[in-house]
Amino acid sequence: MINLTEDEITKNWKDENILVSINTLTYNHEKYIAQCIEGILMQKTNFAFELLIHDDASTDNTAAIIKEYEKKYPKIIKPIYQTENQWSKGIKIAATYQYPRAKGKYIAFCEGDDYWIDENKLQMQVDVLEANPEATICYCRVQTFEGQVDKHTIPLDKSITEGFVNLKDFTTEEFKNGHWTFHTSSFFIRKEILIDFANKDNEKFGTFPYGDMPVQLFALCKGKGFFIDKIMSKYRLFSGGYNSFVLAHPEKRINDEKKLIQALTKFDEFSEFKYHEDIECKIKRSHFFISKQSRDKKYAKQFISKKEYISIFYPTIYKILRKIKKLFNKFFKK
Repeated sequence: MINLTEDEITKNWKDENILVSINTLTYNHEKYIAQCIEGILMQKTNFAFELLIHDDASTDNTAAIIKEYEKKYPKIIKPIYQTENQWSKGIKIAATYQYPRAKGKYIAFCEGDDYWIDENKLQMQVDVLEANPEATICYCRVQTFEGQVDKHTIPLDKSITEGFVNLKDFTTEEFKNGHWTFHTSSFFIRKEILIDFANKDNEKFGTFPYGDMPVQLFALCKGKGFFIDKIMSKYRLFSGGYNSFVLAHPEKRINDEKKLIQALTKFDEFSEFKYHEDIECKIKRSHFFISKQSRDKKYAKQFISKKEYISIFYPTIYKILRKIKKLFNKFFKK
């Protein structure tokens, strides 16, 4: 356990008024939750913050570990321990349990299997949004890793530069280029935006299969984002979360891709088709994924190109055609 008392953490706080609430959702994260909590407790700030943990009826020792930290840091750590799993009931946990009880002007995100590595993360993000009222959301660079090995960063190197980002920057990188632009553990958002989003969720963003994308779209519709080009958080790949779950349950991913197509089509209309080209690129990739995973020829003929169709259902013929094309280009084109 981190070697800091609650008084040592709070000694530089200007007052007791909470400025930042941290939204941490956890389920069966006994291997990771301590690292997550300690990355938050190590934050050096001149303002008060609170850690709102929601344990969704974990069946391992996650809740017991949280209780140990709760006893030592009662002013900071404020958990909810569910006795029945809420996610499986279709309840939107953050909007239902977390945002309404948040006392902060800002809400930061860090799920139970992720963690922060920079002690100045919160202070830097507060400083950015306090100085830039037109900004609704702040991000940082996130390091992905598997086991003990660091992988790529989110965003990819040089794909996004430090400073303001707008909705077009996001749709280009996320939808057109197909890159994961910003990770949830870097999100730092004005609470008023999240409350507004929760109230309008079903109206404009109800069919999204996951929450991070519509939150960003909504925030960037309301104002600018700001990206701090510094690695301040780490994202653990294949830790048993959503991405691991859909790898083990491909039918879930297929259904989610169909929901995503519906949601993006709706958002395209809502945004008056300003980002249509980028959104269409993402929708086409989703159609290709569904065709490939489901092996549904009828679906594929309706939504993907002939070239893509042949590559999925007649891969040998596709490879032969590609070789023929290469030979043709080699001998008949300069």
